[in-house]
Amino acid sequence: ALPFVSDPSRHPMTSALFADEFLASLVSDVTSVVGEHAKDLPTPFIYTLVAPPPDALHGTVRNFLPVAEALVEAASGQADSNLVEGAKAQLKEMRQDLQMERARSPQRPPPINVQGHNVDISKLSAFLFSEQINDTRLGDEGFSQLVLPVLLAILHKVCDPRYHIARRQNFLFALVLMDVFRLRSSDQQQSIILRMLRHHNRLVVEGSAALAALFACESPGRTYITDAIPLLDELIALLKRAPLGSMLHTQALACLQRVSTRRAAQKRMISLDVIHWIVEVLFSDVAALSDFSLEFGAALWMNLAMFDDGQRKCEQVQSIKVLAALICHDNPTVRTHAMGTLWSLMIRPKARTQAASISLNDALTKLLDEYGTKDRLLVKQIDCVIEQMAAPAQEGQEEFDEGEDDDEGFLEEEQLAQVFIKGAPDVDPDKVLRQFGATPAIAAKQNDVVTNVLQALHRQLQYAGLRRRTASTRGISAPYSRGMNTYRPLTGVSPMHRGSPVRWSPMHPGSPNRGPMPWSPSVPEFP
Repeated sequence: ALPFVSDPSRHPMTSALFADEFLASLVSDVTSVVGEHAKDLPTPFIYTLVAPPPDALHGTVRNFLPVAEALVEAASGQADSNLVEGAKAQLKEMRQDLQMERARSPQRPPPINVQGHNVDISKLSAFLFSEQINDTRLGDEGFSQLVLPVLLAILHKVCDPRYHIARRQNFLFALVLMDVFRLRSSDQQQSIILRMLRHHNRLVVEGSAALAALFACESPGRTYITDAIPLLDELIALLKRAPLGSMLHTQALACLQRVSTRRAAQKRMISLDVIHWIVEVLFSDVAALSDFSLEFGAALWMNLAMFDDGQRKCEQVQSIKVLAALICHDNPTVRTHAMGTLWSLMIRPKARTQAASISLNDALTKLLDEYGTKDRLLVKQIDCVIEQMAAPAQEGQEEFDEGEDDDEGFLEEEQLAQVFIKGAPDVDPDKVLRQFGATPAIAAKQNDVVTNVLQALHRQLQYAGLRRRTASTRGISAPYSRGMNTYRPLTGVSPMHRGSPVRWSPMHPGSPNRGPMPWSPSVPEFP
């Protein structure tokens, strides 16, 4: 609400943003993060259109190295009689620089064909539901031999960072919008992906869960999963039975956390006791968990605790006791999500009674004293929780009209995408998927469908951004909790991360975006 603040540099809520140390800290953090991630990023595709590719450039440099060395040698020989000692030293330094440049220019493997092959999604879907695949005489082994190579090829084509991000997104959106797994059919239980998730072959199950997690990286994919209740139920069951730390655990947790911003998915997970699993199983031994499980588990819990049904479930288990331990965790992202969950629960009388029984207020005050000068963000989070505890207690949080605004995409996060194919057999996706090659007409038609839907989504997100900016001028602010780590859980809204990039969401009752955001793309029919 800066337009209504006469002097933001003096206002107690914003004055810290104008301090020199804040600017220095921000520059240092941004430089560190950008520098760390830039090392692993592939060369943008547009560079290949305006300049020679890096391999060609390095090849040119390597060709000139012997020439440059010869010139240096010739100049060095002339220097014996014509140049002063200082020039000889400079020539020696040039020779050393050339040797270092040669060492820094190793041969690189040829890049993958980023263009790939156009896949006819209708052919691919027809194969997955063909009589050959569904023949009961095939058996589990025959089924996996036919399906697994195709499944792995789809995974690599969506996930492999050697393919350009735009093409990977286009392929993923085509799979979703054209309902490759027929999850929009009248009988969702017959979907091939459910059969794969229930299969006895570990690679088939892991590949299917990984593909669902990749779908959940993008907004249309989250809609696809949320609308398929049998698939959502199977992923919840998979999360509960998978060993903690396993690939299946990672994939199921990532997928469900991504879709947990959708109210329908929230209600389903709450009704199937996911909160009980989080408290009693996932966080039963915090020290044994990876950062991934801690951060995504805490973010999932925060999203599920935002409304009355989730809060009632939290009161039935030892939520406050577990949260009291998590707010002292070394991981700042875990602390942030735990504080957000506490903030949601502290509006309820029973939760306050549970907090009083373990002297939570004293623990928060002690934490405030300990971190008062070390972590300004944590201090603000603690202040928010204490203020919530002092506010009038109430039960029942206001619901909102169904309309999702979790527009962020995560497919471009290469390291996160790599988690989903870690340990999977390597295949050549273009070679495997060539049997489903699209004719130029079909390829153009599919591309038009995806382009039109994405343009509509872009206009929708622009409208949502306008609503966010309009709402912010009314003094309503609820910044999005964003960690600076590689794996960024998608969360709803809490006031736990003030000063971070603002992201509105309908997940919070105070959010202005409670109107419907229509997303109902038509499913095209292809010959």
